[in-house]
Amino acid sequence: NISAFSSISALSTLAQPPSGLAATAASENSATLSWTALPTTPQSGTSEGYELEASSMSDFSGTVFSSATSSVLDNVLTVSGLSPDTTYYFRVGSLDWSGIPNFSPGTISTATLAQIPLNLTLNSISTNTAALSWTQGSGSNQGYLLEASSTNFNGTGIILSSATTSASDTNLS
Repeated sequence: NISAFSSISALSTLAQPPSGLAATAASENSATLSWTALPTTPQSGTSEGYELEASSMSDFSGTVFSSATSSVLDNVLTVSGLSPDTTYYFRVGSLDWSGIPNFSPGTISTATLAQIPLNLTLNSISTNTAALSWTQGSGSNQGYLLEASSTNFNGTGIILSSATTSASDTNLS
């Protein structure tokens, strides 16, 4: 029996989940990830795009940051607004035609970079000595790596490490 009050509804099935999630870049407050794109055909094996989520909690409770694309061919997204020096967990899902994500099983994690030091100052320089200091950026840093090179940073320069906000080297040539 169909009456004037009957309604017809449509159901959508979830799109196939993507695979191969990998972190490709991280900065102080963003991370870029990529994955293997789904094919554009057949309809049963493709999606309407992707959603990438990031959380500092492995179960994605609390604050979740996200980024989305409406193209099945776009397999790289950047999530912004993240905090410096924080480990984030990421998951990617394919979107069905109604925008519902089907997340891939498993997650990956990566850390955002610590905030860069501020106000780098050359305190003194002589024939074979340089002394520098800087101000710690906001957040916590576990130490600093100061690179000094006369070879345009091709891997053969002098590298110093400091847990404090200053460094000095007397072995310059």
